Amino acid sequence: MDVNVHPTKQEIKFEDEKIVYAFVQAAVKHALAQFSITPTLDFNLDASIQNLSSVSRPFTSDQQETAAASPL
Repeated sequence: MDVNVHPTKQEIKFEDEKIVYAFVQAAVKHALAQFSITPTLDFNLDASIQNLSSVSRPFTSDQQETAAASPL
């Protein structure tokens, strides 16, 4: 295996680019998590919200169509 790459080379091909991508992605995620660079959100579930009728009611097909047509 030759790991030497000329400094002017603009593209490098790997036999299994998916594993290289997964490795780089995992390393970046680990680095960001290790130093708390990314913001995190912590939500405490309010039990009273679960009792609201809008939460317990089913989402009808008419409501789904209206929501899908909305520009939001």
